[in-house]
Amino acid sequence: MHTIHTSGKEFTGKGVDHEIGRNDTIGLDNGDLSPEYQLWCSVLKQAINDLGDKAEHSRAIVWFKSSRNDVGAFLWICMILNLEPSNIRKLILV
Repeated sequence: MHTIHTSGKEFTGKGVDHEIGRNDTIGLDNGDLSPEYQLWCSVLKQAINDLGDKAEHSRAIVWFKSSRNDVGAFLWICMILNLEPSNIRKLILV
């Protein structure tokens, strides 16, 4: 099971522990994770960081709210990381 923490809130899914937040780093505790999995964790982390960036905030909001599910879209990344998108949206888009 992995948990993603951001701003004192957490997301849960299968895997290993991660900490992701606007000013946090991703800590991958298991060296067996594929490079692709690590890549998509990094993309999600960057999008969370972008919420706190004046220049990128609007684009990040659009990305999180998008209903697209093609490669690289928020919904697709949640599927790859086995995270529930609605839970993440509730916690991040406050």
